[in-house]
Amino acid sequence: MDSSITNHHKNVATLIQLSVFSKFIIPLGNFVAPIILWVLNKDRSKFIDENGKQALNFQLSILIYSMILAVLGFSVFAYNNESIWNYIPMIMRHDHFVIDDFGLIQQNLLFGISAIAVVIAYKVFEIVCVVTAAIKAKNGEAYQYPITIKFLK
Repeated sequence: MDSSITNHHKNVATLIQLSVFSKFIIPLGNFVAPIILWVLNKDRSKFIDENGKQALNFQLSILIYSMILAVLGFSVFAYNNESIWNYIPMIMRHDHFVIDDFGLIQQNLLFGISAIAVVIAYKVFEIVCVVTAAIKAKNGEAYQYPITIKFLK
């Protein structure tokens, strides 16, 4: 632990890390809150500067990975359910229709459950990483987020 890191620096770095949870209250709070805290405090300490960059790089990486997962998920769903799109006009007209292909229903159910499991695991991974980074910051230790693209160096 670097002795030049004061308790104030540790507290600010921890707050920057935890501020990404503001996304649950404020849209895009996971970007806005850390940016504000980081910009206001980055010149006070290299430790604060590094934690701000780490938090923002991780959030940007998570955004990119989420968009990739969404595109892949929709693509797989659309490819596997080409025939389901034929039912949409009937649904819009409120016509009665019967799906005879229970294999398609089972496939959709399995895909939906799998997609939900992946999203839950992904969010748990994100939360665990952020909490770990905050604990490390509180202890004055450096933390490198896994699978992070370094946008800010």
